[in-house]
Amino acid sequence: MVTYTNNDSLGIVEVNYEGSVKIGDIAGIIKTVIYKNRNIAKDLRILSDLRNAEYTFLVVEFSEVVKTLEKNLPCFNSVRVAVIHTNPKETAFSIYYESLLKLENYQHRIFNTTKSAIDWLLFEKDVRYARD
Repeated sequence: MVTYTNNDSLGIVEVNYEGSVKIGDIAGIIKTVIYKNRNIAKDLRILSDLRNAEYTFLVVEFSEVVKTLEKNLPCFNSVRVAVIHTNPKETAFSIYYESLLKLENYQHRIFNTTKSAIDWLLFEKDVRYARD
């Protein structure tokens, strides 16, 4: 199950995933959040909590989500997504997903606490981490 709310006090969209999550669930919520916020925010901030979720799809299916983003992100100056994971499998999937993203106005980072995810979302400048 996937639910979302706009946290107006922080200026972020909070997405909560629970139970079995299919690739269509992820693509669908991305389309919904983008559609509902495209005229409201030019800098979209999303907090995705997947601590209680289990991916039930193949990692290669993330290409569907990437296509959805490529099609729908031009209406924003920037989109920053903080993903919270505690499960190794879902974390590994997100690392792979992050490697697929080549969109200039999109940033995606993985966290294991809500506080660190929100701190990053609200930070004005992205601090790029060195990658080997």
